[in-house]
Amino acid sequence: MDPPYTHFDAQAPVVPAYMTGQLRSGRKVGTPPPLAVAINGTIQAVTQPWTFSLLGQNGQWGAFVDEISFRSGENEVEVFLVTNKGNTAILLRPVGAFQDRPLWNSGSG
Repeated sequence: MDPPYTHFDAQAPVVPAYMTGQLRSGRKVGTPPPLAVAINGTIQAVTQPWTFSLLGQNGQWGAFVDEISFRSGENEVEVFLVTNKGNTAILLRPVGAFQDRPLWNSGSG
């Protein structure tokens, strides 16, 4: 099943505004970096991966994005690592491939 943001219906009664995912690292890190969620090229949310295990999984994150950031049809969703250099925020693309894309949580269990 395709994520709902690949075939978005702007007239649908439910909008995929709550996005979730998991940040995985092959090495042990202290506090995970903040993440920026972009929809169609615009940052819509910044979140911090949880530092505790949720259902036996580490690195879980969640973020609400503005429902008007989606357009009908296909939407580009990107997640960036956020770091700082002096007073400047820098967005980094994660290295490697995402096996799990951010998931839509309909709240329907």
